[in-house]
Amino acid sequence: MKRGRFIVFEGIDGAGKSTQAHLLIQWLRRQGIKAVYASNPSRFPIGHFIREHLSGNFKTSPESLQILFTADRAYQLEKLVIPSLRKGIWVIGDRYILSTLAYGGLDIKDVSWLRELNRKCLEPDLTVLLRISPKEAMRRIHRERSSKEIFEKRQKIVAVEKNYEKLAKGARKIKVLDGQKSIQGIQRDIQFLIRALARQS
Repeated sequence: MKRGRFIVFEGIDGAGKSTQAHLLIQWLRRQGIKAVYASNPSRFPIGHFIREHLSGNFKTSPESLQILFTADRAYQLEKLVIPSLRKGIWVIGDRYILSTLAYGGLDIKDVSWLRELNRKCLEPDLTVLLRISPKEAMRRIHRERSSKEIFEKRQKIVAVEKNYEKLAKGARKIKVLDGQKSIQGIQRDIQFLIRALARQS
């Protein structure tokens, strides 16, 4: 059986990752391709603790938080991602290691430690980075969400956006798309990338 593909969406808060991930899953299924959604943090128990921290319900150090993220990622790889790929199912991820480097790098200056922490995690076949301006991100956050998580503050969004740009530069498996186009326009661009990826198999 042909292995499934692992596609990850990245971007600052408000970039439209979840929307595009779910639209891609719907499109893949219409093409006769089985696909599942994988969020980071996950819906598994470790992911619950991370969400509680992000919501401000408890505090832990930046290092402890990133260790939790990595443990959650490893568990989801074991229980969902890898088994699905082996069955020929495509896995569409909402955030992954790039988020750890872009966000975690704000408080942890030793980025090499963050990379080493995630060294054994599976590499995605393709990472789609949706690029939007911090101003547009804040507009969407205020419009669509009733509560803000700790990272959803303008100064941090500006810093994270710069980190993403550095990480994407020259990376072969990271494709940057204009996240300020229409939802349908972005999805067409994504489908173009997926068709190109499928031709490589």
